[in-house]
Amino acid sequence: MKKTVALLLSVAMLMGMAACKSEETTKKSKKKTKKTTTTEITETEDPTDEPSDTEESTDPSETESESETTTEQETEATTVRTYSEQAVPFEVFRGLEDVGLKVGCYYQVYGAVDQTLSTTDYQHEILTPISYEFYMLSATKTYGQIPGKLADIFQDEYDRGQTIYDAVLKGFIESEEKGEALPYWYYEFMTRPCRGDGKVVSFMTSAVSYEGEYLETPYNLRTEDATTIKFDDIIKDRGRLWEYMKKVLGELPESMSDGRGLDEIEDSVMNGWANFVIMTNGILIGGVFVPAYACPEAFDTSYFEEIAKDNYSVWSDNFGHISWDINADGILDDIDLEFTPDADGISAKDLKIYWNFSDYTFDKSNIDCFDEIGCDAYARMDPKIMVTENGTYLMVKVYCEMSVAVVLFELQPGNIRYCDCIFTDNVVVDQSPEALLFLHYDNILGNAALFQDYRIGSDGKFEKISENEYSVYPAIALRVDLEVTKIDDNGNITGTTTLPAGTKLTLSSYNEESRTGCFEIISRGKTQGQRVLIELSKIASPEDTFQGLPEGN
Repeated sequence: MKKTVALLLSVAMLMGMAACKSEETTKKSKKKTKKTTTTEITETEDPTDEPSDTEESTDPSETESESETTTEQETEATTVRTYSEQAVPFEVFRGLEDVGLKVGCYYQVYGAVDQTLSTTDYQHEILTPISYEFYMLSATKTYGQIPGKLADIFQDEYDRGQTIYDAVLKGFIESEEKGEALPYWYYEFMTRPCRGDGKVVSFMTSAVSYEGEYLETPYNLRTEDATTIKFDDIIKDRGRLWEYMKKVLGELPESMSDGRGLDEIEDSVMNGWANFVIMTNGILIGGVFVPAYACPEAFDTSYFEEIAKDNYSVWSDNFGHISWDINADGILDDIDLEFTPDADGISAKDLKIYWNFSDYTFDKSNIDCFDEIGCDAYARMDPKIMVTENGTYLMVKVYCEMSVAVVLFELQPGNIRYCDCIFTDNVVVDQSPEALLFLHYDNILGNAALFQDYRIGSDGKFEKISENEYSVYPAIALRVDLEVTKIDDNGNITGTTTLPAGTKLTLSSYNEESRTGCFEIISRGKTQGQRVLIELSKIASPEDTFQGLPEGN
């Protein structure tokens, strides 16, 4: 459960630790058949992130018509989608600046040892926390009334969450003082940015509690005046939209239909009640990503005409297909991917990338991590185009057993170049080439969830934005007095102090090179904001120094 909580908390790490400065879906493998003059390609993909994650900001796309045809192959007949050169049905302006959406974090936590448990029970050593996490958006550039609108939205949400936390905290402390069993409770309010440019600011908020309550709320605002973009403002033909969604939902595994029946989803779409967020190249609605190019008749395409010049991402549709004017020549480019199974039917022989009327094959001879991927031929992929000022990249996530391989290619004129590969436990945020957040677990004072922020560098390699790794960590307590280094909110050292035994701490960031952790001191019911540095390399026995280390130490 703590891993789940850590994932939910991850978006906060985009800024929360800056103060520490020393900071399958079964890919139904609808075979992509390539003929000499056309490339017909389709694949299945799991819409993820969410989660993630988290999330940082935009995506772009265009409109394109699709046709379904039955193509006779030499050995088999397969229904495929055929793409041909098509003019982009509207002009794309690439000269606007990003709004500059940023996610901030407010974090309160309280922990105590549950004395009602047996001393032989491992759980006796676990600090049982209650926590309240709040992640809000802010606009780093002034666009009309957007900053004020965001402030109003999140002030109301913050006040509501704080009221709940205060009430639970009171009961928690009373239970602790009476020696009663302690509850475990958390409440999280998260914001996931989806788009932020001169045309649209779109984001999704989610509120989740330990009791199982979960509420998602979408916000779609016009950048100019912060007014709400309604369903029928952007959707001009509900029927055509539903026909596309119905086909997609019918071909996806049941696990991807977000638990609702087709009748319920149809009702929400046809009556204009469906929750949706606007991406740069389409909308996310009812668990389905609908690119504007897939059914342009359903959209008011003016909402997809203005995008940022650089540093944005383009989503694939639910089959892993991307159609986007990559080189800004007024023609839609098509990209699909497919693994070729090896003789064992489990591992992959190679990865094929289809780009317009050419295909490019990659295997262990030209991807240095290919042997380590070890994924089966039906592994999920979540391709995205990442546009930067230095180049245009294709980022592919390959889910392999317990890890994720993130492979990066550069899309060059007439060529695809392999650039880099990184392994991680999960990809939490990948909505901008300037904000990639990867998660891994490490045995630092127990099984710590660590988040490392990356960007795509000028050389096409993944590069760390900070040497620090950020963490969402349960509360722990000192068993002994411990001398620590004090730092201010800007990460400057202000002296040393001795923390008495019993002091509660939470790890907020970690520097692997120096093996130094930045901890926040927890007071009665909330984090004080006071931060200290602890050189973990000098602690010979963590179990004798800290109480409540999470499992995994």
